[in-house]
Amino acid sequence: MKKKQKEESYYDDPSLPEELLYLDDPERLIREGDDTPDTPKKRRQNWMNRNMSFMMGALALMLVLGVLLYTLFLQSGPDYIVGLVTSYTMPEPGRKQLEELLTSYADDRNGDGRVMVKLQTYTFVPGTTDQAQREESLLDLQVSLISDECMIFLQDKGALHEVAGEMDGKLQYTDGTAMPQGAKDFEKALIPWGDCKALSAFQPDESRLNLWDPQIYLELCQSFNVTLRGAAGTILADPDVSAYHAASAAFVERLKSGEKP
Repeated sequence: MKKKQKEESYYDDPSLPEELLYLDDPERLIREGDDTPDTPKKRRQNWMNRNMSFMMGALALMLVLGVLLYTLFLQSGPDYIVGLVTSYTMPEPGRKQLEELLTSYADDRNGDGRVMVKLQTYTFVPGTTDQAQREESLLDLQVSLISDECMIFLQDKGALHEVAGEMDGKLQYTDGTAMPQGAKDFEKALIPWGDCKALSAFQPDESRLNLWDPQIYLELCQSFNVTLRGAAGTILADPDVSAYHAASAAFVERLKSGEKP
């Protein structure tokens, strides 16, 4: 019986460089000019060299996924959303400073380990010709009132006049009772800026106001009044919303007293 002839292999060619002889066995891969013994340490080093890019890419992907998961599932939203209702466009640096001021008197209501207040702006310029912008602000304000996401408002009287219809029956008098539907005595629901020790002590950071004059900005802030939603209707019907309202009322009291939590 004839012996089966050995199949010739590509790797049997003696003219090939030595390092190609082991391509079918990566663990024995020898780099050109490397005549050190094929030890376990050397095999581990070769494996690390071949897979380092893959491992770094996998690590980067895990870090990105970790940040996304933390943002989506572990971080909650703001502790409070405060409505800023103005008759002019508040500059972003000014809005940011007000947001930081309010945050310093807020508490970690949702228990996520951080304190955050979001200042949501609604702009209603009297006599404006930009009806699209006005309608957008009006829709945003209506959504905030329906969803009960805003319990506290900072507003000037010019803007309050523009949105009196939307605020009808939505605010609370300073004596703690809710304004009835159709009531027009909004003045009884206003807490002036100067009556809040936390706000009246505010001094803007001039270096962060860009081109705005700090004195003009401060005077605009001093024209604000604080208002609180009335505890009625859907606010009383939902325990979570009712608790949010109670926490917001305590927040307003801290603004008045100037005492931080």
